[in-house]
Amino acid sequence: MKNYKEHRDSILVDMTLLGDERAFEELVKRHEKSVKGTAYKTTGNTFSAEDAAQDAFVSAWLNLDSLSERDKFGSWVCSIAKNHARNLVRKYKNAAADISLTLLEEVDLTGSDESGLLELLSSASIGEAERDSRLHEALDTLSGKIRETINLHYFEGLSIAEIAQRLSLPAGTVKWRLSEGRRQLRKEYGIMEKDYTEHEDIVARVMRQVEELKLWAIKGNKEGFEKDYEAVLKNVTALADSKEKSHALADVLLRGYWWLPGKKNDEILAEIKENAIKGHNDDVMQSIVYAEYEKKKGEERIAFMRDEQIPWLEENGFTKTLGYALFWLGYYISDIDKKRIPEAIEYMKRVLDTLTPEDVYYANALSAIKSFNEYTKTPSISMRAAAEMHKYIGEKLYFWTQPGFGVGYRPIGEAVFYCASQCDNILFDPNLKEGDSIISSGGKTKLTCAAVGVSVTTPAGTFDNCTVYTLDLDNWIGNKIVTAYCEGIGIVSQKIDNHGTKIEWYLSDYHIEGGDGFIPYAPGNYWCYDYSGHLACSPTTESKYAVTSFDGTSAVLSSYYFIRNMNYTDTWLGNMMNAANSYVYIDNKGNEHLKEGATKMIERAIELASTKREKLHAEISLDVMNRIFSTDSEKPDTPEVGIWNF
Repeated sequence: MKNYKEHRDSILVDMTLLGDERAFEELVKRHEKSVKGTAYKTTGNTFSAEDAAQDAFVSAWLNLDSLSERDKFGSWVCSIAKNHARNLVRKYKNAAADISLTLLEEVDLTGSDESGLLELLSSASIGEAERDSRLHEALDTLSGKIRETINLHYFEGLSIAEIAQRLSLPAGTVKWRLSEGRRQLRKEYGIMEKDYTEHEDIVARVMRQVEELKLWAIKGNKEGFEKDYEAVLKNVTALADSKEKSHALADVLLRGYWWLPGKKNDEILAEIKENAIKGHNDDVMQSIVYAEYEKKKGEERIAFMRDEQIPWLEENGFTKTLGYALFWLGYYISDIDKKRIPEAIEYMKRVLDTLTPEDVYYANALSAIKSFNEYTKTPSISMRAAAEMHKYIGEKLYFWTQPGFGVGYRPIGEAVFYCASQCDNILFDPNLKEGDSIISSGGKTKLTCAAVGVSVTTPAGTFDNCTVYTLDLDNWIGNKIVTAYCEGIGIVSQKIDNHGTKIEWYLSDYHIEGGDGFIPYAPGNYWCYDYSGHLACSPTTESKYAVTSFDGTSAVLSSYYFIRNMNYTDTWLGNMMNAANSYVYIDNKGNEHLKEGATKMIERAIELASTKREKLHAEISLDVMNRIFSTDSEKPDTPEVGIWNF
């Protein structure tokens, strides 16, 4: 694991140029105070200084390859900040002659002395009463939550950390509210947002557009995406050739490749790869690697990943993609031959050595190692090894991604957080009041804040003052999902109605050692859930989610579940589950064989079906199972055609 704090500036600059974004984050942390201080000497107010400092770091990143004396990064970026600060002063000089911009800025209240702000309120050319009236009129235009945060910070003098504690919010949410409030107040006072006239400012604006385009990932319906795609693509293409342009172009083209008809072809993929290499876009390169190895199967795929892709990624410094490739290589090795699980575990350990806890595949490797070890001890279990990223965008919490793999039966709704996010990936929205609803972008799912102040009893205890969300939907998970959140704890229960089949998850154990909000994130926090509901089986389950990283905006969790000791009932679901979990058995040498009897179980399920949906599901399953058994290579004259996967 890299310790960035131990490196000199010159090393961090070189690491950044090789594509290591966390190295630049360390440079920002290291010099942020001095850069802001330099800007403050010119602007005279904190927020404008923050603006100038932010622009300075963006410019430094864009032009980092022009810095010949790497150890002078600090003085170099300070000089850039000074120039940006001068530009800001010129830009705002005549914007609002009668109202000082510092009215809206952070003042020094370290001694709980508000006199500095009061002096500002009374020192301008207009009268104090008029100034006070105009300021509060502007404050009244803000939404309640933003206005409250502005008041706490600028008028009561609370720090961001103190506000976060008082309001039970992540620090990132507080920062966003303050930033949004300042933006709206500047506009209210007639102070326009800064123009983008310099080259680096144009680039920065286009980069923000690219980031906004990527947010289409959380929308279930992509109607309207093509219009945004074409506009952003035009802006990116118009930029001067640079590493940043190629980086952004790879991002944009990949979204079109995913979400637009006719864009998924080898020619576009080659263009995406070319730009990903030029722009050293590690995130996009993961999709390139997948598209390339997906064309190969079995041992050919393993050899290609091991002997070609991984050495190339190491040589070219694509660290995140290297971790990604090592993870999936380990999985494919285990999937092709369960006797090779020890080899797969070694690749997962290499993932841990390559990545940091902030990367979702680091958490994924932790889950995989745990799952492989359990599977080695009890091959008959069903399991899932995965990782999750949850992300705050503004005040809303979203389910961002969930890579992983499973073996055997997957109980409906086994991923608690994923199931809770079926309305445009929203996990929690603090602005929803009791009775409020959100309709998904596709119009097919409704998220409702059904109740507040509810008491929920679980194996982990009774939790009062819970907020209950309901999801009305129609997909493979079900038609209704009811999730209960307890502030400071997380999800304490989830009930799923899968078209008549009832599934329930209850919090059975948890550990919270930090964090706040309705899902508190801090490394070391974890949640375990018990599975119950239908009478198809009486399993012993283990389901756990553990936080590996949280930066104030993005949380990374490792997650896994196991199901052991399956005892099936003679019901539709019991027979279907029994067939799914027993059609293959593993002998004492680790070899897999098809096991007779599964088709009879499905035939029995057809007899017991109580709805048209159940009957159709079983009939299709019977056809699939018959085709699987037609590939049994142990029978005379029956060649094995494919991988057995029911």
